[in-house]
Amino acid sequence: MGDAEAIILQTVGQVREESKKCGFTVLNHIGDEHLRKKYMAELEEVMVSCAVAEYKVKIARQAARNAKSLDGSEAAETEDVGELFDQCLRSLEDDTDQQEIVNNDSSVKNFRTLLQNEESGDNDNDNEDGDLIVTQQEVNLIDPISMKRMTDPVRNKICGHVYERSSVVNMIKQNRRKGFCCPNVGCENRERLKMDDLEDAMDVKREIVRRKE
Repeated sequence: MGDAEAIILQTVGQVREESKKCGFTVLNHIGDEHLRKKYMAELEEVMVSCAVAEYKVKIARQAARNAKSLDGSEAAETEDVGELFDQCLRSLEDDTDQQEIVNNDSSVKNFRTLLQNEESGDNDNDNEDGDLIVTQQEVNLIDPISMKRMTDPVRNKICGHVYERSSVVNMIKQNRRKGFCCPNVGCENRERLKMDDLEDAMDVKREIVRRKE
């Protein structure tokens, strides 16, 4: 299952990234409000499907482990190994709330936050300048690694901090042996940063575009 699992997860990751890029393009280049909301809703469905697919791969992996760990007597009672796997899989599915898994998925949450920000901006045009000031205060566009203004920001899915893509990718490559943790001062996340931990920071990208206009 190893190779198939890796291919599925890699495909899910690619679909997620492309969906986020499409969302960013829609929000910045589709002027028709009806079409914009329609496309974003469809992209949200894709993001949810990705979260579900990843969840199913993970519980299938766990079900396989559980089936292997059953003692010989239990395994002997089952005529088919596949049936034993199915039993473990059903047990895991019954013990988890799929909707909760989706709602807690970082990519889905970030995409929904982007939608909420867009909706609040559409509904409050009279206070556009005020909202812009608040956004500029809250969104930091300085890369904590190079200390330069970001142009291609990515977010750490573990702790939520944002970096310039080229800077963080170079640091990860340069510190493959000893590892590289989040460089933000005071960050409590001490896990080694991996390429898979990074995702496009669409909200920060939009702010960069807005400040250029």
